[in-house]
Amino acid sequence: MFIPQNVDETESNVGESKPAQVEGRGVFDASSPLPRLDVALSAERIQLDDFPLADWSPFEARDPPAGPLTAETIRKSVAAGARQVHAIFSKELLGRSEGEFDLAVKRVLAGTDELGRGRIHARVENGRATIGPIEVEAHDGGSARGSLIYEPRDRDVVVAARARIDRFDYGRLARRVRPGSAVDGTVSMDFRLDATAPRLSAAIEYGTGRYDFAIWPRRVNANVFDFWTVNLVFRLLPIIDVSASPMNCLVGHFDLERGKLRSVRLVIDTVNTRTEGGGRADFATDEIYLRFVPRPKVPQFFSLATPVEVRGTLDDYGIRLRPADVLGTAVQWVTSLVTVPFQRAFGTRIPEDGHDVCENPGR
Repeated sequence: MFIPQNVDETESNVGESKPAQVEGRGVFDASSPLPRLDVALSAERIQLDDFPLADWSPFEARDPPAGPLTAETIRKSVAAGARQVHAIFSKELLGRSEGEFDLAVKRVLAGTDELGRGRIHARVENGRATIGPIEVEAHDGGSARGSLIYEPRDRDVVVAARARIDRFDYGRLARRVRPGSAVDGTVSMDFRLDATAPRLSAAIEYGTGRYDFAIWPRRVNANVFDFWTVNLVFRLLPIIDVSASPMNCLVGHFDLERGKLRSVRLVIDTVNTRTEGGGRADFATDEIYLRFVPRPKVPQFFSLATPVEVRGTLDDYGIRLRPADVLGTAVQWVTSLVTVPFQRAFGTRIPEDGHDVCENPGR
């Protein structure tokens, strides 16, 4: 038994946009020990706004999170989604059939934003689900690629996740989540996770991998997103950069080992200040410790740039100044009349635009 192998220009009028034209083929094979379905589709153009899902969900109905998108609400949503994936893609279900699905779209639109070309490939085989590669190539040159391997076993699950983003405009995502938002800029990311965990939602706690990112903000508004990192940076900036000068980039390199995240490099670069940071986080206990050391790009007389520390948990953290660091700043303040002229004359200048860090932020 098979589905017609060529379904040419299957048109659908959705919304007021130009009808989507989809071509594809599919084959269903019931003669093998496991039924197999292979489907390949292609489309010239898809407008995401033409598919208003509203409150529809294939899962049980839940009230949407109230208030802004915080780290806690996102984490709860991810955990709930992971539990549903674990329930739907069970070992028994994945072992009943096999198949592949491929969709390629030349133009993906979200409202007035053109996301670019997109492709998604998925496969179920030998009790393992492979979602990916998922690819988006933006018309302005940015790109994103990701994949997820998920294999449920009798007592645990095997997870391998990859995501690589290169200079992608995150303003599109912000406007998709919060229409009319003023956030704009680009982001690069390299995320790798391998884990054997009791369930998908615990993959980070048991996982090993890396998390590298670089952000180049063009417009920043702390009220649009309430993400933990964004709020932390906005709370730190008045302390590490009194002038609150424009930010050039934010760069972070982290290693993950059995749920413990350790920084390899963390830099906040503004026009007037460069701040080097470091620290750790434990996803099993949510405990965090970060330390940031600011440095004026041009040595200043009577500078009050003081190292700061972040301690607590992901949901309840505090920023503090150590007495020893305050004393060290006081000593530098007093001696700056002697040291600053030598630093300005013979020291190495940090570029105002931060190009030594921001242009090539990789490891």
